[in-house]
Amino acid sequence: MEGSSKNDKTSLLEELGNYLQVDTPYFLEVLDISNLFQQDVVAGFLVYLNGEKVKSKSKIYQLTASEKKSDVS
Repeated sequence: MEGSSKNDKTSLLEELGNYLQVDTPYFLEVLDISNLFQQDVVAGFLVYLNGEKVKSKSKIYQLTASEKKSDVS
């Protein structure tokens, strides 16, 4: 949402709240875990306040596992 005006961000947050059938989400926490063929596992925890990313509260984690597991039987 870089370069967007405050009204545009507020409108998007209101639309998201309506879509999810919740109050307008001015505070968001997002967790994403990704990997490439079970290697280079990375978790990102991102925080947004009023549509702006809060870098001081957002974190990126490099994950390691003691043993490889597959979710495919």
